[in-house]
Amino acid sequence: MELIKNTTKIENAIQILKENMKKKSRVLPSALRGSLISLLKKNGDLVTVKGKKIILTTQFYPIWVKEHKLNNETEMVDSKHYKFFQKLRKYGYIHTSSSYFPKKLALISLNPTLPSVFKGNMKHINNHSKGRKSLYQSSDSSQNIIDAYIDLRLYQTFMLTDKEIEAIETSNIILINKHSAYVYIEDKGLFDNIDIPPYRLLPISGENLIEILNHHKYCEVPNPFSNIDMKDEMDNHKNIYYKNMSFQDIRMSAKNNILMSLSPLETILKTSRKVMSSATIAELHSLFPSIDIAEHLMSLEKKRIANALNRTKDIDNEENFIDSSFSLDEFNYFNELLKTKNDSNFMKKLEPTKRELLQYKNSKTAEMHGVLISKYIAYLLETIKDDKKIRKIEIETFKNYYSLLKKHLFKNIEDLSRVQTHEINEILQNLAVNRYADASISKVKSLIFDFFRFHGEKHNTIPMDLASYPKSLVLEHEINLILTDIDNMYDKRGQGAATGYQRLRDKVIVLIARYTGLRKSELRSRLMKDIYIYENELCIDVNIEGLRKLDLRLKTGSAKRRVCTKITNNDHLEIIIKYMEVRKKVRNKNPFLFLHINAHNKIKSKVVKEDIFNQIGKVIQRVTGRYTSFHSLRHTFATYAVRDILLCKEVNPYKMIDLAVKMGHTSPEITLKKYVHRSVIEYIMFEANK
Repeated sequence: MELIKNTTKIENAIQILKENMKKKSRVLPSALRGSLISLLKKNGDLVTVKGKKIILTTQFYPIWVKEHKLNNETEMVDSKHYKFFQKLRKYGYIHTSSSYFPKKLALISLNPTLPSVFKGNMKHINNHSKGRKSLYQSSDSSQNIIDAYIDLRLYQTFMLTDKEIEAIETSNIILINKHSAYVYIEDKGLFDNIDIPPYRLLPISGENLIEILNHHKYCEVPNPFSNIDMKDEMDNHKNIYYKNMSFQDIRMSAKNNILMSLSPLETILKTSRKVMSSATIAELHSLFPSIDIAEHLMSLEKKRIANALNRTKDIDNEENFIDSSFSLDEFNYFNELLKTKNDSNFMKKLEPTKRELLQYKNSKTAEMHGVLISKYIAYLLETIKDDKKIRKIEIETFKNYYSLLKKHLFKNIEDLSRVQTHEINEILQNLAVNRYADASISKVKSLIFDFFRFHGEKHNTIPMDLASYPKSLVLEHEINLILTDIDNMYDKRGQGAATGYQRLRDKVIVLIARYTGLRKSELRSRLMKDIYIYENELCIDVNIEGLRKLDLRLKTGSAKRRVCTKITNNDHLEIIIKYMEVRKKVRNKNPFLFLHINAHNKIKSKVVKEDIFNQIGKVIQRVTGRYTSFHSLRHTFATYAVRDILLCKEVNPYKMIDLAVKMGHTSPEITLKKYVHRSVIEYIMFEANK
């Protein structure tokens, strides 16, 4: 009877959704509407209903991806599907707790369609290979340095700009082996008042290139590219092999070459600066302890770590992360304003547009990211007056300003309320790599700076720290060191056998965080009945029940999930099993997995206190010596999970969706960008290709 009742409830909700979508037939494509209804009916076991509205979960989207063959489509088509589901959410046709449709499906694609492959023929790819092979054919040292310049400018995974190459100091080159190295580049971005500037480590490769740079380093030549005019040689090489191709197209050719030898996921991880957390000197030092890193670089790195630890509290970064879907393209008045052809029509639509922008901040769906954009655009519109004599900017100037901000700032920053150094650097880097004119670069910089100045001075709503230092992960070999240090911590306190439960509890908290990636609130609120162990497989249900008992809630609709993982280390598995046996013998009715211990080492019928994570975080930081905390274990889980995907003989693209689900994320992009560390992935690729 209950099954029939639930089936009827689902059928009614599907029918309501179908009727609602018809009301917006002009903006919701009929093919997608029909497909959605059909798939919902076929996959009723995945459908849940709340308040007569369908809840779309992350389990539904892989079915949609497969049905529409999105793994073979272009990003433009992916965007069409993404916008379809975003509109369903915006109009309230699906429940607000529905998961987001995965953004940028190229991240999980079986066959990412890099555009330049399809520009006529593939001759330019062959020319790219020929161009690089033509280098280093001379025994003349001056020609070799020119070839090295061309190599850095055109043939590296991340093409360096003219200014970056000219600024290379041999003491800032970190040699990994005879085939690969990193170049340390400081970048203060838009601001020059930073004592210890942020930096980037750009990977470079090629035996000839590394040999030349190493030779100059050995001969103590500080700036091998500083006083040499390479323009004529560069233009000559470019004309021979690329004719009129832009630097952007040449860079795409390099990506296409990589795609021919690597899996699509490997290609994206290798070629996209935006996908992963940047490498740091501290991580390289831990991964390659025998490499030579200049003393001044290590000294600056220690200062950065100390500043980061002093400046920040150990918080779950993701609790404040916004998976923003905001776009001014969906503001009706604003779009009509941009389409106006004459000044009089523009002025008629000006006031309604300003009201539309300012009203957004009071809406229930308002995100700080969107509020910051809408406020600033409203401010620019205020400078346009009816009387041309008192206008601060002209109408066409406003349209140009908006176009530049949208292209270079709004689309490239995940969350403007928590802007990161690397995001600003990436914007400036793209301007330089694509050789924008100096005047254009200056204008974009000026607009970006004015955006931040406006919010900093007038609203104080951007708590940005442009000198931020990326949090590190815990490396695999450091887990056992952390477990040992937990024992040492209790031994130093003079607490011996009486702390048996306490030691086990702390170790298991570390291990479960490492193998499942659960957030701190999710770990603390787990109940005994939420955890299962089958041989070497650990499964944990993340649900609302334990959170409610602590007056907490799930971070997002995607946070409700089951995480199953293999414990590959037998010693770790034994620790978890032993703890479960000890915990089951505790004679109290408290349902929580982790219990509090009082000052007399008595197990209490209370859930473990929150400060346990700070205590373990201090152990982690002490062991690693990097900028780490308890939250770093979540980074570890994600990074090594991507490692396991890459090391499979056949990289299954849907495993990235599965990982995003395990992380409680709305798309694989968040997992990769916020939690996967480039230094470890590059190290893994290096080791695998030895």
